[in-house]
Amino acid sequence: MDAVQGLGGAFLYADDLDALAKWYEERLGITFTMRFDSMAAIEFPGQDLEPSARKASTTFSIFRAEKSLTGAPKTARLNFRVSDLDALVASLEAAGHEVKRDPDESYGRFAWVQDPENNRVELWEPLEE
Repeated sequence: MDAVQGLGGAFLYADDLDALAKWYEERLGITFTMRFDSMAAIEFPGQDLEPSARKASTTFSIFRAEKSLTGAPKTARLNFRVSDLDALVASLEAAGHEVKRDPDESYGRFAWVQDPENNRVELWEPLEE
């Protein structure tokens, strides 16, 4: 049996697709390179070449919700690998966002912020090898 090799994508549904995409662009520097009426997406390239010669990638997309999500429980948590957690946290706090940090740095440094649709965004700066 073949095993899972990685995450193919992370997908959110939004009541206000344009506003949520703009928040990710302005606050986290994610520029969505694919835009359609009902979706905004970016494909992060990877290095794996198995099981085919196509390089693996991870796609992050926000889709327009087909029905209102207002009041619906949010269960998503996105984890983004970052290179300078301190600078990103400072920019989020300067923009008025509450950011929580994890004091345990045994697996790297972590911080969390809620996006405008109340999804938990986890920022992770891995340990240096």
